[in-house]
Amino acid sequence: MIDITEAKGRDQDNNVLVNMLLNEHSVDDRVDIPVISLVGMGGIGKSTLTQFAFNHYNTETYLDKKI
Repeated sequence: MIDITEAKGRDQDNNVLVNMLLNEHSVDDRVDIPVISLVGMGGIGKSTLTQFAFNHYNTETYLDKKI
């Protein structure tokens, strides 16, 4: 488990990711599970960014399914 309270300087990236998830969900009701791929070199914060989006209160409210 990643402690996202320790992550600094990724607020813009965090907001973009959460907005992408929520916009995808609201625009196309046919999509049951929005999927976004995060790729890049090791150690740049992909897992931290994912953990933030997973725990964000808006995704808790608007997305029913989490894997």
